[in-house]
Amino acid sequence: MDEVASLVKDRVCNDMKQTLFHDFSAIEVLEAVNQMHPSKALRSDGTSKLFYQTFWSQVGDDVIRTALNILNSNGDTSFLNNTYLTLIPKAKKSNHASQFWPIGLYNVIFKIITNTIANRLKKILSPLVSGNQNAFVLGGLITNDALSALKKFHCMKTKQSGRKG
Repeated sequence: MDEVASLVKDRVCNDMKQTLFHDFSAIEVLEAVNQMHPSKALRSDGTSKLFYQTFWSQVGDDVIRTALNILNSNGDTSFLNNTYLTLIPKAKKSNHASQFWPIGLYNVIFKIITNTIANRLKKILSPLVSGNQNAFVLGGLITNDALSALKKFHCMKTKQSGRKG
């Protein structure tokens, strides 16, 4: 395995490593909070993102301190590890499991931390991911990959005979 791994070129340059490994800042945490949709479903801690955004002047310092402690100092995350799964009905009279959407209710602080990490990764991801991996680049859709594959299969199917077959 080591022999094979040694043949793979490093794709993350030193500048990218510096971007990834420097300590997270309060500005990055605040950016993650502001990017979150305020009126999505309540979280497992009983609050919505709107609560944090509305009362940021009262809770912001504690949220930032908690997030930075976890992100920069490997702080305790045990309080974040509760996620409630619930089913949301697709129709008014849902009586079968296939007629429900599953949804996970997690802690807002967890979402703030993961968004902060994701924002950092976005800064270096584009040069690392091939352009044909649409699902992993900003603005790309996994459906683009499926459509491209279908076009190729159709072309192969119709070109089974003749000189170009």
